[in-house]
Formats: sequence, C-alpha cells, structure tokens
Amino acid sequence: QAEYTGDSSQQWYIRVSAKNKNYVTISSANDQNYVLNAAGTSNGTNVNLVRSSGEKAQRWKLVPAADPNENALAAGTYKIRNVAGQSRVIAVEGRVSGANVSYSDENNARSEFFNVEPVGYGSLYFIKSAASGLSLDVYGGNTASGTNVWAYTPNNTIAQMWRILPTDKGYAVMSANADLALDLYNGSTANGTNIWVYDQNGTNAQKWMFTEAKMDEAPPINTQVIIRSKAVPSRMIEVRDGAGNPGAAIQLYDERQNTSQVFTVEKYGQYYRIVNMASDNVIDIYNGSKDANTRAWSYTWNASSAAQIVQAEKTGNNSQKWLFDTPTLGKGWQKVAGGYRYSDGRGNLFMERSLRTAHLTITIRANTFLPMRLLWETRYINGYTEDHIRRMRIFPFPISVIYMWCIIISMAESRSER
Repeated sequence: QAEYTGDSSQQWYIRVSAKNKNYVTISSANDQNYVLNAAGTSNGTNVNLVRSSGEKAQRWKLVPAADPNENALAAGTYKIRNVAGQSRVIAVEGRVSGANVSYSDENNARSEFFNVEPVGYGSLYFIKSAASGLSLDVYGGNTASGTNVWAYTPNNTIAQMWRILPTDKGYAVMSANADLALDLYNGSTANGTNIWVYDQNGTNAQKWMFTEAKMDEAPPINTQVIIRSKAVPSRMIEVRDGAGNPGAAIQLYDERQNTSQVFTVEKYGQYYRIVNMASDNVIDIYNGSKDANTRAWSYTWNASSAAQIVQAEKTGNNSQKWLFDTPTLGKGWQKVAGGYRYSDGRGNLFMERSLRTAHLTITIRANTFLPMRLLWETRYINGYTEDHIRRMRIFPFPISVIYMWCIIISMAESRSER
C-alpha cells in the first residue's frame, strides 16, 4: 500500500475470468501476465503478484459495498444527550482551550451546542463547540481506557476525530484514536458527571442521542452568561465596578473576564430576571419608569415589573440585540455576592481558607503632608497565595517637617470551607 502517484505500478486491468464468468482476474498494467493471487485462505494471508495460471486463488469477485453514508449522521448543529439521562446534555465548561467537558443540566447555554462536521467519506467527524469552535479531544492523544475528554484548539489530529455509529439506541461515539467509546464516568447521569473515553461495553452510558438544535432559539436559563451587544460584540453589559449597592450603574464595556460582567437568567412567570454574579442584584429600570430612554441600573430584586429589562421604543437595530455567551473568568480573585472567590482561570471558583487583613497608615512629611491609608490582604486558597491591595486613599496638605510614621491598625483572620 502506498500513496497514489499515477504510476503504472498502481494501475490494473480487470477482466472477466475465462474459466468462470462470475469472477474476474486483476492483472498488472506493467505486465498483464502477472495477476493478484491469494497465497492462502486463512485470516491474514498475504495477497501477492504471480504469473497467471488460471487457478482459483487468482479469481476474484467484485461485490457492491454498502454506502457508508447511508446511515451517517448529517452535518449540523446538535445537542448531545445520553439515552439513560435525557434531561441533561454534554456541555463545555468554558471557552478556553483545555476546558473540561461534562454532562450537565440542560438550560440552553451556548456551551451545550455542537457542530458536527464530516471528515471526508463515511462516519468520521469532528465535533466542535458551536460557541467557541473548540474540538472534542482525547486528552494528550492518549489511547488508554479512562482518558479524559476536553475541548481543545482544532488541530485536525486523530485525537479530535470521532466515528458516530448507529446502535439499537442512538449512536456510539468512538474515538478514531484508539477505538474507545465516549462514556459517562462510572455510568452516572448525575449533573456535572465527567465525560471520558472507555473500552466499548455496549451499556447505555455509551449510547448518545443527537438532537438538532438552533443555538439562539431561547435564552439560557439558570446558567452563567455574558451578554454581548450585537452592535459591538467585543463589549458586554456589566455592573460598573461590580458594585453591590442598589442603584449601581449598568454599562457596556470591553470584556474584563470578571464577575461584574457575568449574569444568570432566571425564569419568573412569563418573564425573566437577570441577576449579576458580583452583586446578586438584578437589572432594573430606574424607578420603574415606562418612559423611553430611562436608564437601567442594578437593584435588589423586588418582583416588580421593572425588573424585566426593556426600555426603549423597538427599532430592530443592533443596539437592541444581545448575544448570550459563555463567560470565561480570568485567574485571580473575583468578587461574588457576599465576598470573594479565587478563580483558577479554568472555570473553577474556590472559597477562602484563610484571610489576613492589615490596615497600614503611612504619613510622609516633606514640603507636603501625605497621609496614606492602605488596606492590604493576603488570601490562601488550595495552595494559591495572592496579595491584594483593595483600597488606597491619599490626602495632601502643606507642611514643612520631614518624617515617616507607620501604624498597624488591625490584624484579623477568618476561615471558611471550600
């Protein structure tokens, strides 16, 4: 077997056998006296080229092959659910390459939609997140049963190719890398169950349904999103500075990868409320006004009709259109309602294990008087340590004496569980 070059050594004559018209002989274009010959009849026997003698080992029957595309899954956008737990779907936990893949409650998040793209001819496909374009990938290209599946930058390697094959229930999704099946960890259908590849065993944990879906048919419910403007997709709605006070401004801003721009859409009767992750307040119309051009703000939920945001005459232009996208939080401390959490930059937030706070007052007197109050914090979380300057105030006054005065005002420590 070799790459096709067009050379005569790769070309063959196929003729009806003179001894049995139900069979053919296959002779070389280089020398028609030489034909393909089966050296034996056992499994794995070599096929070689020998001088024609008319023997049965040199006769072949051409049988029409089944069309591999006859039962193949059509290219398109799908949600992927397991036959044993159909209220949940496969979802990607973020938009960054290396994001994990899990089996999660269905809520119309963009992370739940996948583009299935055929690779050439037959049942081989790429399966890519419709939100980020990341490909379902076998971690590290490993071939061991029990290897994790994650979402990774498309690279057209065999670790990102999948065979989607019909079964008695749905489809088996087999890695082209090692013929391992896409599988629910330990066969569990619980919310958040990890997805891996495992030896094929025919259980329901390895049988999947592909449901055609349109990504923007309905808003994502009870899941964290960022809300991009269609007019300026690089900018999104945020609570200014993540302020927790009722009445904080709502604005459009470049992506910061912090919780001031992350919201949860919650169903409330026939309406929705939009809750900010940093403040736990909702998007609200100022004073419940019904006038056009009334500003929106962040306010405590009070079940009033003003909490459902719409406040302009409908024009249909892009400034009134919004895209619900999957958030990616940057690495570091993130403000959430009631405190701070440490983000590992991969979609995981951790609670504080230890917190030390010191208030440091420094007074410098030269030809100016400069008292400076600094709030310094160090937090320790699961091996992470981060010094965090929270507040600095400077008040200049004229004076002539030079000296420095430092006072440690307070030292406190608190603990909480993850």
